[in-house]
Amino acid sequence: MQAKEIVESYFEALSKGEVEKALSYLTPETKWSQPGNNKFSGIKSNLDEIGQMINGMMKDTAATMAVSKSQVEEDGFWAG
Repeated sequence: MQAKEIVESYFEALSKGEVEKALSYLTPETKWSQPGNNKFSGIKSNLDEIGQMINGMMKDTAATMAVSKSQVEEDGFWAG
């Protein structure tokens, strides 16, 4: 899989609420820096912490959390 395909697959899984599948596209060494000043902000040092953050976001939004490709493009993270 090429990098772009991995990113697309990650966001596709998240869009379906498949957190574990989304996490499967990350390496065990992945570090995550979540911006902001809220309970989800900060550095996540492993997949468990990343999963807890995403699951917490899903819970707090009643599973309506969504990240779209257009949002990622607007934020400058998509190199499509």
